[in-house]
Amino acid sequence: MRRTSIARAALAGALVILSVAAAVAQTCTATMTDMNFGNVEVALNQDAITTGDLFISCSGAGSNQQLRLCLHLCEGSGGMDSSDANPRYMNNSSGLQYNLFRDIALIQIWGARESAGNSYCASSAWTNKNLVLAMSPFADASGNYSTSVTVYGRVFSGQTTMPVGSYSSSFTATSNSQSRFVLAYRNCCLACNTTSTFQTTSAPFMVSATVVPSCFVSATDLDFGTDSLLSGNVDQTSTVSVTCAAGQAYSLRLNQGTTTGGTTTTRLMKHVSSSATIPYQLFSNAARTQNWGNAAGTGVNGTGTGSAVDHTVYGRVPAQAVAPQAGAYSDTVTVTVVY
Repeated sequence: MRRTSIARAALAGALVILSVAAAVAQTCTATMTDMNFGNVEVALNQDAITTGDLFISCSGAGSNQQLRLCLHLCEGSGGMDSSDANPRYMNNSSGLQYNLFRDIALIQIWGARESAGNSYCASSAWTNKNLVLAMSPFADASGNYSTSVTVYGRVFSGQTTMPVGSYSSSFTATSNSQSRFVLAYRNCCLACNTTSTFQTTSAPFMVSATVVPSCFVSATDLDFGTDSLLSGNVDQTSTVSVTCAAGQAYSLRLNQGTTTGGTTTTRLMKHVSSSATIPYQLFSNAARTQNWGNAAGTGVNGTGTGSAVDHTVYGRVPAQAVAPQAGAYSDTVTVTVVY
């Protein structure tokens, strides 16, 4: 009876040793491509979108064993909103706003916490839950598993006052830090906020963007209304609106129009059905003494604020010695913003 008891104790000990050895042998690695939004024209007030590729490789698991992979993404070196992870920032809290998402619809933010509990990030400001990218895949018959995951990035519109320059945020730390991306892995299937029994590996990468000089211009039509003899000056105004990146110098210029014979000092409106024309002029001041032309010295200069800046175009049809042919007249002038 004693021999049987001793034999059973030895067998149980052998099983424990084998289980520990299998757990230690399991390893996973992760690599993440840098995510570069490229040139961002904030004056256009549009989102900028990019993607990155995350590659995961695991080995040493049991045959067809289910794994637990938890991909925790901290706030990045640029930081994040003080109460949650939306937005993240490049450079600092007054920098370019962006975020990284787990889905192509750009709804599910990729963060570092599954539920209340421990976190792999230094900050305790994570109040949004279910942000971690969690996976529970099965290894193959050889105990291996590999996959790739697309990560989606968005620089948010509405940042028209952001100065021109380079912006970035790093996820390069390998220890507990705000600048960390960590893959935590083990056998299935504890919750991702349980940190003590997971092994970890890091995958450094950078997020970057360049805010480049940019402007957007629009204009309202200049309608001189209805007249008959044109025995006196006819004055009207229109508006050219320009939005340029904050601090961006620009020059607004008006060309000669599309009617043959027109110049930047004496433009012409053409009759709708004949070759008859009516001269008109465009000025940059209310007194109508400063011609608004298409050359550097005759344009209107300004500096971008990130918001729309309106410039008034002062138009005049001068008095005519001979009454023009009755009918509608028009011309098309192109507005160019040089920056």
